[in-house]
Amino acid sequence: MMRISPKLLLLILYVFLFILLFSQIFSQLPLNEITIPYVVLILVLFLVGLALILGWDYIIPLIFRSYRLGECKVEDKKYIICRYKNSPEVTGYVMLKIVPSMPIADMPKERRESMLQSIQGLLKGAQYEAVVAYVAMRDRYHENIIKRLEAEKQRLLAIARKETLSIRETIKRIDTELQILRQVPVILEGFYIALIREYGTSPDEVKINLEADSRALSAKLEGLSAEVKIVEGEELRELANYLLFGSVVQLSL
Repeated sequence: MMRISPKLLLLILYVFLFILLFSQIFSQLPLNEITIPYVVLILVLFLVGLALILGWDYIIPLIFRSYRLGECKVEDKKYIICRYKNSPEVTGYVMLKIVPSMPIADMPKERRESMLQSIQGLLKGAQYEAVVAYVAMRDRYHENIIKRLEAEKQRLLAIARKETLSIRETIKRIDTELQILRQVPVILEGFYIALIREYGTSPDEVKINLEADSRALSAKLEGLSAEVKIVEGEELRELANYLLFGSVVQLSL
């Protein structure tokens, strides 16, 4: 049985109520110079409400400094504060994004792994808990091309009762393109994420410790020829959902 998300349910209810309101009011009023501004106003309000419902998860991190993220709460746009069940402690996280000066897409795999090991080496002996991950945002358009070429090849093989020169050349061309595309996976953006975790008895205590930890780690990473910044807002929501809750499919480790 398919489950309907609360957002989808709210969207359906909102559209239904608007259609009902619109039909009840304006079916009884003539459309003229006097009523047209009201029609436009209601349509604008409808579109604003629709944008808020559809973009709620993206708008909130950009506007509000504190908001819910699953069972946790994001405070000051960058600190993830969690109070897990049956635990008297407060657990806090902060993320640092590490972007090398050389584009990840131009790096050989060995260079990416070497940099990951260098970052992990700098964390040894730290007074805080931290994990490092390499994150790649891959080109989904590139992957869709591969799927379309594979589907076209299967279609040609299925309909060809007798292989002809034309079909053989087309399949050969598709195989060549597939080989090239598979050898060079396209990465739109690649970076490293350092996730720092701290414990405390109160959110304020945890945030103070996370602030100090993030400054210490940033200082350690200055020698890696990379830009280091604290992840905030919408980007934090996306990465936290993936790294902590595993629910973002656009990103792949």
